[in-house]
Amino acid sequence: MCREGGYYYQPTSTFLYFAAGVLADFVCFTGICLVRTGEAVVDQTTVDTASGWFRYVALTFILLFAVAIAGFKILGANSLLPPPPLVGTPCIDVKLEFLRYSDLSEVTLAGVGSSATWRNLEMAPFLGDDRKVINAAPCHLRIHETSYYTNLLLELAPRIDTIIIVLAPRDFEHCEANTAEFMNTWLAKRYIRRQVPAWVPFLLNPRLGYILSQAQRRTSGDPSAEEAQSLGVLDEYGTSVMKEPVDWRPPIAINEACYAALGQFSSDLAARDVQLVVATIPIMPEWADMFDPDREKIAAWTERVEAELSGTAIFLDGQKYQWEDEAFVDPVHLMPPYAQELSQLIAHKMQQEKPD
Repeated sequence: MCREGGYYYQPTSTFLYFAAGVLADFVCFTGICLVRTGEAVVDQTTVDTASGWFRYVALTFILLFAVAIAGFKILGANSLLPPPPLVGTPCIDVKLEFLRYSDLSEVTLAGVGSSATWRNLEMAPFLGDDRKVINAAPCHLRIHETSYYTNLLLELAPRIDTIIIVLAPRDFEHCEANTAEFMNTWLAKRYIRRQVPAWVPFLLNPRLGYILSQAQRRTSGDPSAEEAQSLGVLDEYGTSVMKEPVDWRPPIAINEACYAALGQFSSDLAARDVQLVVATIPIMPEWADMFDPDREKIAAWTERVEAELSGTAIFLDGQKYQWEDEAFVDPVHLMPPYAQELSQLIAHKMQQEKPD
């Protein structure tokens, strides 16, 4: 064999014996044998055992890699493969996949935030001759996570000069600072820029249970109400409006730290000369009657939101629009005609207040 006649330093531990064998195998595999590095020579049996173990591990890895790629291709060919799991949450991963195949280089206006933006902000009212728009908002983000996500988006789409966000009280829960970066930033940048193949997140963030459960859900034809109304039903700008009422009434649970996160978010955008436009979701009467019959909590939340915004931000108070329950899918999402109306109200507010 290639390393016969070569000279090896005699290690003093089993680990170093193994390391020497692996190194020898690698170097000899490339056609270059090791030269003299010491007086003693590793026992031939030990080297052979280590190199055999190395070849076994390498072969196993290659085999598993091939099986994984084949499995991904089979699931993909049958429309059973979920979007690459950068996060492992379908309604976030599907939006990241949308960004991957969108031209972000010319975008000047973007929607960000949680599903309060994703499913309520129609982009048509914001179109213009020199304005390219996108609804980049995913789902489930709290305001500090939205700040992190927006910074990433601005790096990927440096021409953005206007950010729009629709806020709901739900966005102000659990704003612990150490949870803001909800995905691998290094991988997310390269995935969205298409600098890595789409299968890379499956290997670097292996979530076999998630992948199989999503495949099973697709084969059963019985997705959840949320998925049935949103996932994979994006318009050309990335909006996904829900169309049927959902029996979901979350309580109001505000985290004070979220106000500070909003203030920092607003200040950061102002410092970058990016116009921030904030709208609060109109109030669903049934939900408010359950958790805030006097409307004091909602009024206090709205007041704090406006107070945290920088002087250049544009603010639309949604509670001024007293829509009936028929306007709502649930407390966070609007039925299509009302999502369109809210978007038009935001666009009109921008025309009134945005500097030339």
